[in-house]
Amino acid sequence: MEKHTIKALNDKKSWSELFVIIGGVIGVFGGLFFMLYPSILFVVIPISVILIISGSIMHEQVKQTFRETYVKGYFDTLAHVDYQPKKGFSKIQGLSKEKVYKSNYMERTNIFKTFDYLMGEIDGIEFESSDVLLQNQVNTGKSSHVVTIFHGRMFVFDFKKPINHEVLVLEKYKPRNKARGYDKIKTESVNFNQLFNIYAEDPHTAFYLLTPHFMEQLKALEKNHPGNIGMSFQNSKLYLSIHNDRSTFELKWFRPIDEAVIEQLEKDFKIIEQIIHTLKLSDNVYV
Repeated sequence: MEKHTIKALNDKKSWSELFVIIGGVIGVFGGLFFMLYPSILFVVIPISVILIISGSIMHEQVKQTFRETYVKGYFDTLAHVDYQPKKGFSKIQGLSKEKVYKSNYMERTNIFKTFDYLMGEIDGIEFESSDVLLQNQVNTGKSSHVVTIFHGRMFVFDFKKPINHEVLVLEKYKPRNKARGYDKIKTESVNFNQLFNIYAEDPHTAFYLLTPHFMEQLKALEKNHPGNIGMSFQNSKLYLSIHNDRSTFELKWFRPIDEAVIEQLEKDFKIIEQIIHTLKLSDNVYV
């Protein structure tokens, strides 16, 4: 990283955060003094709104520059990996609705956002991945609010092991679409059954897939990646989601851009490698 560029980004980020803080404080004090000086709102509220909006726009610009400069720069150094950064406030820049909902466990919502798309190949395994945000706008007549259903990262991997019927392995997700009619099964592992609910189009396929070794690998995956995990094994694909309430490559408010941020970026990408290696996706036999 070039230190002067990072300093410039941090300076702009600090100013954006300061604008938002000052705007918020002005708005709060305007509300407190409203009863004594009603006309104050005509001055205070516009200033408060302008500062908050200006700060938010500046912060979004910093995040965009970081994505296009450092996140993309990092992935440009990797062979067989392509990264498409989120563009401003646009919504569709990642996995399509068709692929997200093909998992048969992601709930359909009236707000769908996907961004920070990755695709490539590691150890002969092709993959796609993006952040996904699924929300419902709920209207009660007098008011409305937004409920977040899923916020995290979703992956689609090649699955080299032959499988003829779909199997879902879900941690706090529910089967959707045709998967609602699947059999719910239990394995011989009590610990595994406590972690995951298993739904199978054909029970024999589930037991064929979920060997003792493979279940140990799934438990290790769940332990190493906080958040609710969902998996759907379909033909030659594995759909995997981690609901962790965070955007992967998003800068946080009031946290400076430093080496720790870049290290986290690399750590987030290595999740893909860890999934491929942990689940031995490049093997074409079960063990």
